[in-house]
Amino acid sequence: LAVQLSANRTKVIDMVQAVYDHITSTFTYHTDGGSLQTCAAVLDSDRGDCDDQSVVLISILRAMGIPAWLEMGVLYNQQTNTGFGHGWANVYIPRNGGGEPLIGQIDVVNDYFLIRDPFRLTDYVDNGNGDDLDEYYTVLHGGSLDYSYKSKSFRDSGEIWLDKETV
Repeated sequence: LAVQLSANRTKVIDMVQAVYDHITSTFTYHTDGGSLQTCAAVLDSDRGDCDDQSVVLISILRAMGIPAWLEMGVLYNQQTNTGFGHGWANVYIPRNGGGEPLIGQIDVVNDYFLIRDPFRLTDYVDNGNGDDLDEYYTVLHGGSLDYSYKSKSFRDSGEIWLDKETV
C-alpha cells in the first residue's frame, strides 16, 4: 500500500496527503473496545477507532520512510464541557531549502490534516518503546488508575485549564 500511494510522488507532503486521503476515504470510524488493533486487522476490516486508524497511517508513512508517531490524550468538547480519550498522529515533514522541519499533526477521524486545534491535551507521546504504549493502555483500560477531566474554566482565546481527578 505504501508503494502504491507513493507512486509518482517525490515530495513528502504529497505522500502524506495521499495516505491521509486514502485513510479518510476508505476507513470507517468504529470502536471495538479499549484495545489497540493490529494494522492487519484494521486493513482487513476497513474500520477502527482513532488510535487504530492513526497507527495504520503511521505504519504506511514509516514504510515510505517518513517519520511518524502516535500521540494520545484527551479531546475537549466545548459544547458539552467534557473530554474523552483520543489518539492522533504526528509526522515529520522537511521544508524546501532546509530549515526547521514541520512537525504536523493528523487526526484522521476528525478530518484534521496538519492542524492542531486548541482542544487537545496530551497524555502520551510514542517514544518507540512498545512496553510504554502497553502500559498506557493498561492504565486507561483496566489498570488501577482512571482519570476523568472536567473543565475548570474556558475562554474563547483558546486557553483551557483542567482539573485532573482520580475516579
